[in-house]
Parts: sequence; structure tokens; C-alpha cells
Amino acid sequence: ASGIFRRDIDIPEFIDNGNTSRLIIKKYSKIEKLEDKIKKYCQIVSDVISAKIIVTDREKVIYSDIDEISNQKLNKELKEYIDQRESFLKDELSYYLSIKGYFVIIPMITFSDSVGLVIIYNDKQSVLKYKDIAIVLSKLIVLD
Repeated sequence: ASGIFRRDIDIPEFIDNGNTSRLIIKKYSKIEKLEDKIKKYCQIVSDVISAKIIVTDREKVIYSDIDEISNQKLNKELKEYIDQRESFLKDELSYYLSIKGYFVIIPMITFSDSVGLVIIYNDKQSVLKYKDIAIVLSKLIVLD
């Protein structure tokens, strides 16, 4: 029975705490486990398009070309973008730093779950032309 439960809630391994009356469940991110793949894809795309890329799961930044925000928890604004499941174009993104520039924000959706965001950012020119690239990148990341 524990194997079925573990698979249904996407726990990668059994956690044994030595006490059979309790079950310890650790928070699990489908996107975080793909960190190496995300880094490779984002570095390639970033080099080709000369723009910065940020990838998040539902809780924090998983990958960023902007060192100051790597591994930072998401603010309310970014969590709302994940929940709304729509693409956005912005000219300012409030975060822990006030980053000004041009942003295309694409949700990553897998098996009907919105699991994070792909954000392409450039501080000098519009990134609207990169929207399709951001969509493809979001789909590549969630393929397993």
C-alpha cells in the first residue's frame, strides 16, 4: 500500500522514520529534480538569444542568470502568475530587487498542473520576439 501512496503523491523514495504510527512527507518539487537539465537548456538558449533566463518552481527560483535572485523564494506576484496559467509581457518585475527591463513570463504546465515559470528578461530591448522560445523551453523542461 505504501508504494501506491508514494507513487500517487510523487514521493521519489520511501521515508522510514522508525515509527510505524507516523508518516513523514517531505515537500517535493517536480522541477527542482530537473535542475541539471534546466541549467543546460537555459545556458544554451541564453547564449543564442542574448537575454537572461529565470526558471522557478512553485516556491523558489531554480535557475537564474541573475545571481542575486538564485534560490530566492517567490514573491506573491510571481506565485499569482503561476496560478493564472497565462503568458505575460511586463516591463517591470518587482522582486527582491527592482528589476527593470522587458520580461516574457510563461507558465510551465505538466499533467494539468502549473509547476513554475520560465521568464526571459532583457534590460535593453523587448523580449516579445522570444515568447515562442520561452514556450518551447517551458515544454522541454517539463518533459521527463
